[in-house]
Amino acid sequence: MRPLTGVLNVLQEECAEVIQAISKVQRFGMYDTYQGASNLERLAEEIGHVKCMIMELQALVPDLTDELIIKAIREKAMKLDYWLPHEGEVGYIPVGGKDEPRD
Repeated sequence: MRPLTGVLNVLQEECAEVIQAISKVQRFGMYDTYQGASNLERLAEEIGHVKCMIMELQALVPDLTDELIIKAIREKAMKLDYWLPHEGEVGYIPVGGKDEPRD
């Protein structure tokens, strides 16, 4: 059995790699390719790594059940239904190449 600390460390690293893959999608587009792989493929790979590590974590922490995770997924989906239509209405929006407060 793998040690909990090791699984958490790798999960953390994989989450950071998902963030990096998302940054590449935002900068260069979903289908831009680099060294033979598209940003979509790289994002899918990193998401797969995160899912794998979540499964490893669940094997070590039986109380981290699918039911708890599904509950959190449903709650997040409800928040997204509310907040995503308002994206960009509040806060700072880049205008003319500068970050300026929105009036």
